[in-house]
Amino acid sequence: MSLHWKRIFVSLCAALSVPCAIIAGVNIASHFDFAVIFLGIAMILNFIYVYHKPYWSNGNGNT
Repeated sequence: MSLHWKRIFVSLCAALSVPCAIIAGVNIASHFDFAVIFLGIAMILNFIYVYHKPYWSNGNGNT
């Protein structure tokens, strides 16, 4: 179950970061801040996941 949620989480981070990176590259002047905010959110979520694995994997099946 934890592996399943890990795959969902990684897919979600990739889905958030990739389009935002494209937006930052194409519209670097107008949407730079917006893309950086979303990239930051994705990196923060990834940081929280990596350094709080016991919390994420401690759902006891009721997540």
